[in-house]
Formats: sequence, C-alpha cells, structure tokens
Amino acid sequence: MDALIWLTDKVKADKNATAILYYSGHGWVDKSNNKYYLIPYDIADRSKLIRYALSAQDFTDLIGEINAKRMLAILDCCHAAGMDVKSIDSTGIGERKAVPA
Repeated sequence: MDALIWLTDKVKADKNATAILYYSGHGWVDKSNNKYYLIPYDIADRSKLIRYALSAQDFTDLIGEINAKRMLAILDCCHAAGMDVKSIDSTGIGERKAVPA
C-alpha cells in the first residue's frame, strides 16, 4: 500500500503523467464470501491472510485515486480475473483485450 500512496503523490506533481503499476505475487479468493485479495509475499500463517491481505475493493479504491493522464496496471497473480476493474471510474478510458501471441 505504501507504494500505491507513493505513486499517487508522484503523479500529482505531473498533470501529464503516465503511471505503470505492476504487481507480481499471490492472489486469493476467499470462498466463504467470494472476495478477492492480493496477498503479501511474506505471509506464512494462513490464519492471518485476511488481516494482512489487500482486498480488491481497497486496491481499486487506491488506484482510483491515482489521477494519471494514462495508467497501465498489470496483475501477474493467481485469480487476477477476480479483480473488479469495473468499479474504477473509467471516464475517458478505453479497454482493449490483448491479442493472443
């Protein structure tokens, strides 16, 4: 989360900024409530997952505060499709599907 806050502050300094966010790590879906989480790399005790994980809602709220002119977010983790990007204000943003290699 500190990195997202840092990026938000850096983008504020440049109205024409392009922000690139890359997350490579663990993703997890809590089957009890069907909520998606990004998991820190150093979690060893599964009973503490919810306490230290970053929920999809918190993540989208944080990147929604990044007011970059252009932003690319790449999630390289399990269950990345569980991230609800539709909840981010997408005014003026186009969505394109990647072409299979």
